[in-house]
Amino acid sequence: MSKCLYCGRELPPLQTLCQECYERRYIETHSPRSLFETLRDFVSNPLNITDSDWEDVNRFPAPLAIAFCFGGLLLCWFGGWARVRYRYSLFSGVVVVGALICFVVSLLAALVLARKKLRWEWDTASVIFLLTACGVAGYFYVGSSAISTLLKAAHAR
Repeated sequence: MSKCLYCGRELPPLQTLCQECYERRYIETHSPRSLFETLRDFVSNPLNITDSDWEDVNRFPAPLAIAFCFGGLLLCWFGGWARVRYRYSLFSGVVVVGALICFVVSLLAALVLARKKLRWEWDTASVIFLLTACGVAGYFYVGSSAISTLLKAAHAR
């Protein structure tokens, strides 16, 4: 026997929905929704990920999440050093300020993007923190004179 796709009740062969789920879905699809409700649903979950999708994904271990956080911090430190165009030592005040800017931007992005029903997901947040730190550090790197210096050094040979 087959089961209903939504509630799991047993059904006669060749049926995929029970009568109650069919009626409920029919009402949902034929009732008009405002533009605000449609936009709110899309903005809150643009990929239409459900709870069962989250449960199917195996969580990665805590040491990996911690490694991603430390990797993000190292990238922030590199971004702070690239921001001052490598003119100061790694532990100078201006490098620390650049690293803090990178850290704050990356942390805010992780806080905004790594949530599930207004709860913060640590493993997702660590990945987002690492990626945004990479982006901000890359932005600082592109803004530095490192690329032009490398091109001049290669051209001088």
